[in-house]
Amino acid sequence: MKKAALEQITGLENIFKQIEQAVESCSGMQSALINQESLESEIVKKVDRQFDGLKTIIDDQKKNAENTIKNLESVLEYKAPPQDLAKETLQML
Repeated sequence: MKKAALEQITGLENIFKQIEQAVESCSGMQSALINQESLESEIVKKVDRQFDGLKTIIDDQKKNAENTIKNLESVLEYKAPPQDLAKETLQML
């Protein structure tokens, strides 16, 4: 009976060692996952900042393009004064 009990104890000790190794492995995987999540969070923050910067640049370029279009339209609407403006002005007086 002592021999059977010792064999069971030895078997349980082996199981506990395997469990301990598995827990250590899980702890390592947990740490790696936490580090990866932290890294992903930093990457997302950097991408968001770059996106905001690009969006600002695009908005500025859009405003510049709108101003250029307005300027070009005003040039198209411009009518040069008649060549004999002085004569016409004198005649009006």
